[in-house]
Amino acid sequence: MPKIDSFISSAEISSQYTVVNSDTYGKHVRAKRGTHKPLVVTDAMKKAGELMRSANECAKVIFDALKPFCSDVKDSKMWSRLVAGFRRQLQYDDLDLTAVFESFYFHPRRPLFGVLSHDLEVTQSAGAEKSLVLKVNSKSTVKPRRNHPDRYEQIIIAVFLDANFRATVLSDSKVHPAAPDKNNEHIATFPFPAGAETVIIVMKCTHQFQGRRSPGVASGMSVVKLALLKTT
Repeated sequence: MPKIDSFISSAEISSQYTVVNSDTYGKHVRAKRGTHKPLVVTDAMKKAGELMRSANECAKVIFDALKPFCSDVKDSKMWSRLVAGFRRQLQYDDLDLTAVFESFYFHPRRPLFGVLSHDLEVTQSAGAEKSLVLKVNSKSTVKPRRNHPDRYEQIIIAVFLDANFRATVLSDSKVHPAAPDKNNEHIATFPFPAGAETVIIVMKCTHQFQGRRSPGVASGMSVVKLALLKTT
């Protein structure tokens, strides 16, 4: 197959054609939209464009909030899954975060339950200074073998969202022994950020061996709970 620039000039490409690289046909050129037939932008197309922009904006808030924690537990399609989840909800003019995250995963082979068993208790403190108290009882589900983990780091991440879908991220971590059937307690207290109305709670677990990350065990991370905050 000849190179594209061997049968069509770069000037022609920029003015009349666009270069497409598809899985089916490989790298090829086609006429730009509207070249032969005027492109009519319908109301449905405008609405779809607005919907996609809104879904991208919501997804970016969550993606940016969790980006520092999920570099080793996300796959290449995590972003598209996140956008798709928001798009499904926003098309009904309603944003149900529970529906967005009930089937969401950061990586298909990196779920939290694959490396950690846990029970989570969530309470909201009363009084002038409101806070979220998270009590987690957990234990490693990784079978100990030679040179395999002797402890694990558990990270609790709280993504607080206000009415304008702005995020505030707070986190707390603790290292526990990874002995078989050893239950460990982790209590984290997060003050309510100003204006926060909703919280997304995420947990991550990374196993260690002699103080370093265990090379034989992948980290796990999942959304474990969503809650409305009692602001009054």
